[in-house]
Amino acid sequence: QIVGLSIGCKQGEACYIRLHHDYAEAPRQLSEEQVWEGLRPLLADEKIKKHCHDLKNILIILSGKGMELHGADMDTMVASYILDPAQRSIDLADVLREHLKRQISTAKEFLGHGTRTLPPAGILVDKTRDYACQRVDAIFKLAPVMAEKIRRDGFDHLFHQVEMPLIAVLGAMEKKGVLLDLKLFRSLAAELAELLSLSEE
Repeated sequence: QIVGLSIGCKQGEACYIRLHHDYAEAPRQLSEEQVWEGLRPLLADEKIKKHCHDLKNILIILSGKGMELHGADMDTMVASYILDPAQRSIDLADVLREHLKRQISTAKEFLGHGTRTLPPAGILVDKTRDYACQRVDAIFKLAPVMAEKIRRDGFDHLFHQVEMPLIAVLGAMEKKGVLLDLKLFRSLAAELAELLSLSEE
């Protein structure tokens, strides 16, 4: 269940839409159905470019809500991997620190860890708002920097023509699963076994 959504239109400005916070004295929240219907034209508009971190996960979540996203221009997680495949972490907080030397709260700092981990719905709206809006602003700050580094290093075609379109394919595969032709796999296995036995003679 989505606790809330955070959206921004430019650096330094973001809003948080609370949906399913569940704790004593939680403020009144909007109807999720009304929120999605309100966002549908914005998300579907190809001309409005969107930046995000972990586009694949976002597409899967939106698909589960009957929503489509068009106009995705920058996935800072994918861009970070292309620029440095050997990096230890592609979490947004780590990517921001690496490329802009800035600091935001990590998921562990927000949710806690171990026995002290809190469910997102049980965290105060104000705290969630600050965390979510920090992340949106981080993506806005990272997007032009990552785009310039992608161009600088000659990865423009790889990023925009290969990796970004591939995200939707991988998201659909993860959501729907992959159909395997078991008969073909058994046939290939038999052929490989035969080739291995011949090579051992």
